[in-house]
Amino acid sequence: DGANRHDSKLLAETLDSIPIERPQPSEQRPQGLCLDRGYDYQAVRETVADRGFTPHVRTRGEEIKLKLQTPSGGPAAGSSRPATPGSTATAAY
Repeated sequence: DGANRHDSKLLAETLDSIPIERPQPSEQRPQGLCLDRGYDYQAVRETVADRGFTPHVRTRGEEIKLKLQTPSGGPAAGSSRPATPGSTATAAY
């Protein structure tokens, strides 16, 4: 358990432990939950939906495709986003 337990196994418990009261989701005001490819499982989508969230889960294929487009993991060529201060990336200012 603990550190070796996959995050998706703790999702229900984590969502149930949100300490603030959430407004009731509606068609006009849905509540989304964004998750990375580690949560790309049908059971996760059901857990999220059961708790009133609209799941937005990046699929494994999407993240791999993005990494192939930007192998450094940083911004794509031509991006206007500057390097993070303190990072080892170099940028022309």
